[in-house]
Amino acid sequence: MTFHLHIKGRVQGVGFRPYVYKLAVKKNIPGYISNDVDGVHMIFSQPGQKEADEFVKEIIHNAPAKSIIQNWYLEKVNEQNFQEFSIRIHERNVQPDLLISPDFAMCPQCKSEFHDTGDRRYQYPFITCTLCGPRYSIMTDLPYERHLTSMENFIQCPECKQEYKDVNDRRYFSQTNSCSICGIRLSWHTKNNTEVLYNNDAILSQLLKSLHDGKIIAVKGIGGFLLLCDAASKPAIEILRERKHRPKKPFAVLFPRIELIQQYTYLNKITDEVLQNETSPIVLLRAKEVCFEKLCMDEIAPGLTSIGVMMPYAPLLEWIMSSWKKPVVATSGNVSGSCIVFQSERKEELFQSADFILDHNRDIVIPQDDSVVRVGEKNDQQIIIRRARGMAPAIIPSSLKNTETIFAAGAMLKSAFALQHNNQVYLSQYLGNLESYDTQQNYLHTFNYFLHLLKAQPQVILADLHTDYPSTKIAEEYSVKWNIPIKKIQHHEAHFAAILGEYDLFKSEEKILGVIWDGTGLGSDGNIWGGEFFLYEKGKITRLHYLEPFINTAGDKMAREPRLSALAISQNTSGASEILKSKFLEQEWKYYHKAINSEKITNTSAGRYFDGVASLLNLIDINTYEGEAALLLEQSANYYLMKNKFAIDVHYFDEVIDKPVISMKRVISNLISDINSGKNKDEIAAKFHLTLIAIIKRVAQQYNVKNIACSGGVFQNPVLIDLVYLQLEKVFKFYFHRQMSPNDECIPFGQLMYYQNIKL
Repeated sequence: MTFHLHIKGRVQGVGFRPYVYKLAVKKNIPGYISNDVDGVHMIFSQPGQKEADEFVKEIIHNAPAKSIIQNWYLEKVNEQNFQEFSIRIHERNVQPDLLISPDFAMCPQCKSEFHDTGDRRYQYPFITCTLCGPRYSIMTDLPYERHLTSMENFIQCPECKQEYKDVNDRRYFSQTNSCSICGIRLSWHTKNNTEVLYNNDAILSQLLKSLHDGKIIAVKGIGGFLLLCDAASKPAIEILRERKHRPKKPFAVLFPRIELIQQYTYLNKITDEVLQNETSPIVLLRAKEVCFEKLCMDEIAPGLTSIGVMMPYAPLLEWIMSSWKKPVVATSGNVSGSCIVFQSERKEELFQSADFILDHNRDIVIPQDDSVVRVGEKNDQQIIIRRARGMAPAIIPSSLKNTETIFAAGAMLKSAFALQHNNQVYLSQYLGNLESYDTQQNYLHTFNYFLHLLKAQPQVILADLHTDYPSTKIAEEYSVKWNIPIKKIQHHEAHFAAILGEYDLFKSEEKILGVIWDGTGLGSDGNIWGGEFFLYEKGKITRLHYLEPFINTAGDKMAREPRLSALAISQNTSGASEILKSKFLEQEWKYYHKAINSEKITNTSAGRYFDGVASLLNLIDINTYEGEAALLLEQSANYYLMKNKFAIDVHYFDEVIDKPVISMKRVISNLISDINSGKNKDEIAAKFHLTLIAIIKRVAQQYNVKNIACSGGVFQNPVLIDLVYLQLEKVFKFYFHRQMSPNDECIPFGQLMYYQNIKL
């Protein structure tokens, strides 16, 4: 009897066909397996249905670790005769329906071979196998086959070809397979190309000398160019900041090995695993004293006691770091505010920041920054700060209610977009701040890449209510271009829908409280929202409560100047002027007071409350990067909580919640009294965090809700999440994002989920 097995999910670029091939050969089962645009297909012969079922059960239960099987179908088909089992290249011009594999970090096997002097790939900077290497960033089309990637032009040498065809080899059907004879070539470039090197030994020698001399090198990584310099060289880091126009935003640091990270930071079992898994992101960790002694922490992360660390996820980085042996600053190859440079032909732009460029001749098809995650001190909740390399573009969606092809345009500052197509959801990598024209072009480049890759033509477009968002304008332009409807969804309801959709909570019979706290988003009443409580019940989202509104002073400038938030949230509060007046020039003081009295737009933003409290505590008055004030306030609170082993439960909130607005006047008044009485800043910062926990608890109790779903950029704060678990987990069940960031990167997914489940 002949059977057809169709498996859908992440089954390409993960060694699935070689795995099935080996199993079939071992069991003497004839037939073939092939990649197609909707997964993998297998035609095989077995004596009967029972034998076929047993074979399929073994395939599914022991599938490769990096695969994700969404569903599978087995059916009997017309009889076919096979002499043996084989892998076939099979292409059809139909629309794709599969999860796209992300780029995988170098696996332990390849790392071992890389350092083995007896291995033919010893020190080869592009070593890969079926378990690791680039996938998403090099695809030019689907299905995932070598000739449909930027590996197409690299013709395998006889030895590589033999590995590719050898069923017992780890590189059997490895689409990125190559070696130093037939593979990717490095090149070293100086300004004006006065000297170009192609010999790896000569390049490495120059690179190490340049790092030692305090120079900045642009290195072509997996998703784009990285800028590297010695993490112990103050002049080099200062020059890098000047060239990138990045005065204080922290830099990530690339360490050569995990043991050194253990020496320099407080690493635990969870963060250790995250650093070394197949995503290998940047992980934010608390720095030890040795970190301040041996690295230039004041220049790497000014004012902070945490550091973003990462491992050499690509063999090229392993090649560099295993010889340099010390930490280096590693940051995106761009000017601050622009997207990462990924094209080799843009060397002139790279030389604005770099002294030298280490390039190679494998094209990057789609650019990506490094992913960034955090983990709390008291729980294992992984918080995704930036979802990019190693994580994008696959999302495992909740059940979808329609089969339309839908484009969800997302928001602005943490931009991303989503496409629903053929019952799959694809969420793009983090694309940056759309205020930048360069980022807008990258957004469009990535969007058109998705349309090409998926052979998709959207039928519906979803966008944010805010008409000035570039993403909304792009959505409106495509709506006209394609003559298809556009639906606009309120920002915070999209946040709520994102967390509901991630956990498939739309089917819940129980009420769910949504705590949606972020910086800003346009509310349906025309004001600025950001401190919202919603209730989901029986297919309906209702706005229950919100933090007390304050005047939205000076528009977007408020997000950049915490002193303005401090002024707004403490308006008419006794003792505030003594703290705030010195933060303004006399003319400014008069102007902003007049503006507060004349402005009509209000703001409920939890993010701006964080900013305002940070300024009141004199931690910061003007941000040099987004989220700086909140980060400093979080750090201050963590000092106190760690010192007291989190064993405190004091706060400023003692109000009855009997109307939609949650009064914050007494909270701010008591906080200011503590400041003026000379109370410890760290204690006040901790009490403010605990105040927010008390408010969540009070609202949940009032509505007798046991399930609480949280989204929005404020929940990137691990101290807040630690307190949620420590104070409330015994009574309530909490849902936090795990597949995506709680910041605005999740908005396009939320727009899709809202459209699927809530009536517009």
